[in-house]
Amino acid sequence: DGTKSVAIEARLDFNGTVSSKYIDDVVASKTVSLDTIPRASSFTIASSVNTGSDLTVRISPANSSFKHKVRFIIDGTTKYTSDFIAAGTTTIPYSIPHAWLPNHTSRTMTVQVLTYTSSETYIAQKESTTSVTVPSSIVPTVSSITPTLLSGLSGKYVQGKSQVKLTVDGKAGEGATISSYIFTGTNIDGTSSSYTGSSNVKTSSVITTSGKITYSVQIKDSRGRYSTV
Repeated sequence: DGTKSVAIEARLDFNGTVSSKYIDDVVASKTVSLDTIPRASSFTIASSVNTGSDLTVRISPANSSFKHKVRFIIDGTTKYTSDFIAAGTTTIPYSIPHAWLPNHTSRTMTVQVLTYTSSETYIAQKESTTSVTVPSSIVPTVSSITPTLLSGLSGKYVQGKSQVKLTVDGKAGEGATISSYIFTGTNIDGTSSSYTGSSNVKTSSVITTSGKITYSVQIKDSRGRYSTV
């Protein structure tokens, strides 16, 4: 931490008599505290932050001439390391991308502040943690579902003959990927009314019912979140 004390001892080999008393050695000792050498600067951060929002790192420099770098780490992977931050700069805001959490809705992030001399020689670092959360509003969306009639007659549905092909257009929540499409409706997969797959296109089995038929699709993304029906 830049502090140090040293124990000093002085010993005199005397081997003589003083006031009729024989003295072998004379010893004197003292502990001396050396001047403090500034080391790693300290800093503070909020205990939690949402992706898409700024996390502000507030640095208390150990020396006014020191420079710093800021590093963000999630699950052992460095997500960002800043360039040298000029001496005297104490407040650093950084917007946390949604893409830093592609497979989770919340993770613990380690924040490190690395301290350097004015000549950019590395001294030491300190670290702290914060909870990073993807806002609940970041969810998959379905923009369109396009049905195509197959084996119809003059563009009309024929019970026991026709099928429907559904083509879905949508996207995962920002920073995530689509993991599956959930199709629901009559005879979507054999006699089943539900089917989950990785393709955005699904053709139903032969439809055996009459009347109005409704199909719906949901998207599930890599964070485990679903679009609305």
